Amino acid sequence: MRVELLVSEWCVTCPAAEAVWRTVAAEKDIDYAVLDLAQPEGKRLARELRIRSIPALVIDGELKAVGVLPLTEARNMAAAARSFGLAWEDPEAEWKRALAADLADVAARHGMALRICAQPQYLAGKAEEARCIDAERLSRVAGRTITARRKGNRPDCACFASRDIGEYDTCPMGCVYCYAVRTRALARARFRAHDETAEFLFAPPVS
Repeated sequence: MRVELLVSEWCVTCPAAEAVWRTVAAEKDIDYAVLDLAQPEGKRLARELRIRSIPALVIDGELKAVGVLPLTEARNMAAAARSFGLAWEDPEAEWKRALAADLADVAARHGMALRICAQPQYLAGKAEEARCIDAERLSRVAGRTITARRKGNRPDCACFASRDIGEYDTCPMGCVYCYAVRTRALARARFRAHDETAEFLFAPPVS
């Protein structure tokens, strides 16, 4: 697998993208190169693939993503692509907005609502803001008013204040896009070691 990252010296997010893919390339033994938009090779790649935004990720000659992917997501997607021959890409923002609007229309025709989590830039058409911790919904379920303030767990999260009782690297399902599992092998090992009568999801390290 050949991975090329198109960058420029004036791009403020490019160093972060370079760091992510430098780490992934080293871990997965990937053929990796950084191409500058100001250089002939970078100009050629941008022209051939009609790249309009950077940092741009090109895998085996195809534009796959624009922007900075989280390290865990980049690692998992690269591993899946190599292991299973998957083709994946991260479309540009306008394409995502159009898709969200179309899916929201489909959902509405079937009496459902499409909700988008922590990505307000893709709220389009009938798409609504998602809240997995929703005081209003919990109030309806409980039959009484539950008072809580809006306090998301990450930028743009619309959830109400809550306390997370989960743990990273504990789900063995293996979804390649999951940000909460670094490696499936680790998650499986912790799942096998889980004691349902114990205080923790997995035994913490002994200090």
